Amino acid sequence: MRSETLSTNSQAAAEQLGRGRVRSVAVILLMYVFTQIEFATKLADPDWAIEFSRTTAWLVYSSILVFLLMKGSAVLVGRQEVGQMLDDEITKDNRSRAITAGFWAVLAIAAGLFSYSAVADLAVRSATHLLLTTGLAVASARFGWLEWRAYAT
Repeated sequence: MRSETLSTNSQAAAEQLGRGRVRSVAVILLMYVFTQIEFATKLADPDWAIEFSRTTAWLVYSSILVFLLMKGSAVLVGRQEVGQMLDDEITKDNRSRAITAGFWAVLAIAAGLFSYSAVADLAVRSATHLLLTTGLAVASARFGWLEWRAYAT
């Protein structure tokens, strides 16, 4: 167990929710990446008119990932005691490390896009989509992996 200070029922609930969070992050991330790959192919077509529904879905999906990375899933739990156990120091450290990985991924992609723009035209919407999607995907993947590793031990 990750904490020995709170009641056994709360510990069991937090442990179960934490393991469920690991699976949820993996599923959400896979769905996000696959839908964004399809969306990015549409963005590359200069004749494609922006579809309001796809763009809105991307923004909502991205906002959910940002919320989960910044606030964690503990805010979604009804009982404060369980929420505190779910958002313990290990999870906070994992979240911080994941956000750092996402930041570095965005910097690397930005440098690559800058280099690419020297030899070819680059649409702002494509670059923005790639930056945000990559940053969120890397941060979410890192968080999921770190949490999986923490619960595996």
